[in-house]
Amino acid sequence: MSTNFNAGIDSSDVVLSYGEEAQWGVLPAVQFKAIRMTAEGFREQKTRARPEEIEPRGYAQHAITQSVAAEGSLSLAFSSGTYDDMLAGLLNGDWQTPLAITSAANDIVADATLTGGGMGFSTATAGKFSTVIAGQHIKTFGFTNPANNGVFRVVRCTGTEIEVAPGSGLVDETPATGTQAIRGSVLRNGTAVHTFTFQKQLASALFLLYKGAYVSEGSLSAQQGNFMEGSLSFLVKDETKAVTNQSTGAVVPATAGRVIDTVDGVKEIIVNDQPVAAVTQGIEINITKNNARAQYGIGSASAKGMARGTLEISGTMSTYFLDFTMYDLYKAETDQLIVFEAVDNTGAGYVICLPAATLMNPQIVAGGPDSDVLAEFELEGNAGTGVYADVVMQITKIPAAAA
Repeated sequence: MSTNFNAGIDSSDVVLSYGEEAQWGVLPAVQFKAIRMTAEGFREQKTRARPEEIEPRGYAQHAITQSVAAEGSLSLAFSSGTYDDMLAGLLNGDWQTPLAITSAANDIVADATLTGGGMGFSTATAGKFSTVIAGQHIKTFGFTNPANNGVFRVVRCTGTEIEVAPGSGLVDETPATGTQAIRGSVLRNGTAVHTFTFQKQLASALFLLYKGAYVSEGSLSAQQGNFMEGSLSFLVKDETKAVTNQSTGAVVPATAGRVIDTVDGVKEIIVNDQPVAAVTQGIEINITKNNARAQYGIGSASAKGMARGTLEISGTMSTYFLDFTMYDLYKAETDQLIVFEAVDNTGAGYVICLPAATLMNPQIVAGGPDSDVLAEFELEGNAGTGVYADVVMQITKIPAAAA
């Protein structure tokens, strides 16, 4: 077998891993997790300047370093469970403790007429549903009638009743056998700051560390003819080198599930709890933290802190032009609840929700002969009201099975 055949390091051998920091910019004493990616762009760059002194020698003065900026980027093929920590960092939020609601003596009932109104699920056990959050999505398992198993949006909840969105098609059922379960974990935008240390392993004794990494922007995209993909950008405190693995123990391998596809994985787009009638070509959501920035001070070329920035949601949605239904929503300038489900081949994945998105500036054009007329709308994400007060984006993680 030949050795030393490469002139340098092959990108296929690079392993990127991370650990969440307890204190910004301080290497965490944790076991790092490897992360999947299609490309990365972690690097450091110095800003230098030359004093413009008046002198007769005919050459410029020696340059001095003013600051050292580090940054990072990840291009992603989206898969379930791989980027949950990064999503929390992107939205400055925290994941809800996963629901673990399971029937005891078959006491979870599918109820088409709840006592509090609407349809949903009920129980005789006080407080059984107390951990469910109004507005989140849930996934149910174990009912005999297939209509009662699936993903539902919660519009109201008490300790004993979960009301789901109208039109969900629930059928009255008090199961006689089996185990019924309700699962899900919700993430909403907030003000919690999550930072990370990234480790780029280039060879067995060649490592680059990027401490104080703060997610400054990101995107999620599902386009026909492609898989679900995304990107993340980071502001970083500094870049340092190491000759040994800085993880506490071996790096945890990355998840191995399939990438989410846009044929079976990304479900129809739901607007105000109704499927969009027009055929959808794609949807993209951009998450930007305006004015997020590294903070510098005298005595250090590296950043001394991070400014959190202001979260802003935007995006686009493209459909074949069918009628004026979506166009009328644009004209009305009313906030729309936009939801879509993205799961892998096992059924594990996410429900993406924009509680109050305004459709703006449609492009409905004939671009050339024998071409399809598409309607591409800009999405303007806003904070919702009621159960979505202060929520501009929500992601619910759903499992493949109840176990």
